[in-house]
Amino acid sequence: MGLGSMDMTRNARRLDIAIGLCLLLVAALMGWGAARMPPGTVRLPGPGLLPGTLAMLLGLASLAHIVSCFAAKVAPEPSATGPGAEPAYWQMALMLMAIGVCAVLFERAGYLATAALFLFVMLWSLSSLGWWRSAIVAVIGAWLSQLFFRNVLAVALPTGPFGLPF
Repeated sequence: MGLGSMDMTRNARRLDIAIGLCLLLVAALMGWGAARMPPGTVRLPGPGLLPGTLAMLLGLASLAHIVSCFAAKVAPEPSATGPGAEPAYWQMALMLMAIGVCAVLFERAGYLATAALFLFVMLWSLSSLGWWRSAIVAVIGAWLSQLFFRNVLAVALPTGPFGLPF
């Protein structure tokens, strides 16, 4: 192993640990927010039960990731990008921006438009579907998830400025 590959391995390990710490911070913030809501019981769950459970699972997964990074002798190779290829940091930045945009648009544009936009960005940036297939799958996926939330879970979702019932 050459000197250059050792530096890349060390930098990749540091990046993996930093990502694990960021996820741990997100889990802590989710847990703090969930603790401010009534948890309810298993028979009658409150609004804080699911976010609290997800925060705990994310925290455990991020801790396991951090521990595995320290225990590994070499950092994992980037997957599905070819040998020696750099990870696509633009995809990670795009996902974080999409999450932020969705947080701003959710109440204003409604669930259907926001979910379709989010799914489109994720599919377009992470899959090989292309933009038009990603758009079709995103619209269908957002619509099906809206049906599930409204009809199965009986959750009222924001309709946006046009109040579309579908």
